[in-house]
This record gives sequence, C-alpha cells and structure tokens, in this order.
Amino acid sequence: MARSIDAPALIIWGKQDQIINVEAAQELKGLLKNAEQPVILDGVGHMPILEAEQLTVRPYLNFLKKIHK
Repeated sequence: MARSIDAPALIIWGKQDQIINVEAAQELKGLLKNAEQPVILDGVGHMPILEAEQLTVRPYLNFLKKIHK
C-alpha cells in the first residue's frame, strides 16, 4: 500500500525509539515515492511530537514551505 502513495512525505523519527527501530525510517523512505530524507531526532523516542515538539515542528514547517511553493 505504501508504494502507491505518490504525495510528498516527511518522515520524522526518534533515534531512541524503543518500539520501532530507527532503521525502519529508511525502509519507509524506500517505500514512499516522494519521501524526503528522514529526519532522525537524537534523544527522542517513539513520539517525537510529544517528546520534542520544537525539534519536530521545525522540519515540518520547512517541509510545508518547500511543497507549497
């Protein structure tokens, strides 16, 4: 199913995610047609938006600016 997604995608992953290993971020990128290089946040676990909202918001805002030109 992921291979059929053609929309731009941003992957943000916590380096210390203990639920889904950080290597899965690269695997997901390979499945999505238009995924950016994953943003790996050091010192962050499974829920980046709750654990490090400022580190998470910046890449999102940059991504949205880029795709809405």
